[in-house]
Amino acid sequence: MYEFLREALETNTHQKTLLNIGSGGKISEMLSQYDFANSTSIDIDEDRKPDIVMNACALEFPDNSFDIVCAMEVLEHIPTPQVALDEIYRVLKPSGELLMSTPFVFGIHDEPYDYYRYTKYGLEYLLKRFEKVHVQERNTYFSTVVVLLSRLIMSTTKSDRVIGAIFTGLSALLSPIIWILDSLISSRNITTGYFVTATK
Repeated sequence: MYEFLREALETNTHQKTLLNIGSGGKISEMLSQYDFANSTSIDIDEDRKPDIVMNACALEFPDNSFDIVCAMEVLEHIPTPQVALDEIYRVLKPSGELLMSTPFVFGIHDEPYDYYRYTKYGLEYLLKRFEKVHVQERNTYFSTVVVLLSRLIMSTTKSDRVIGAIFTGLSALLSPIIWILDSLISSRNITTGYFVTATK
């Protein structure tokens, strides 16, 4: 995810305005390292310490306000995703860019506010107003299985955490074999999620 953002933001940012939807965590820390002309973070949860407490479905900004809107791992937590994407489209400047990620084959998280999983085609449909929509798989088939097993380490059940720890260790030891298996499996129908870039 961080590599995706770094590549997307490698062009000059110091004259650009950014809206980051979903505050706090490593993504916010990473974005703070760039020299945007102006950067604003919003979140509906004030505990995440956004610049402004605000709902992504009712953005309180004028039309054509931002050069970049970033929404990493946010869309699955919004009950009305099309409304949010229409609002993002509205506040983006002409030729402005949306940077987004969302899970596909991935465990439920931030319960009970985890509502949806999107296919590549579902995302393209939701973003139909945008130009140059590019949806990229986050990882490959076998790596997805490994990620799911390793994430058991975050479970509330002790036995799950033990299994997760075992698979985390095994995945590190067997990384060459995992790489070979991934290179042999051509299917891209399974991935933990997608990275999206879309231009207004």
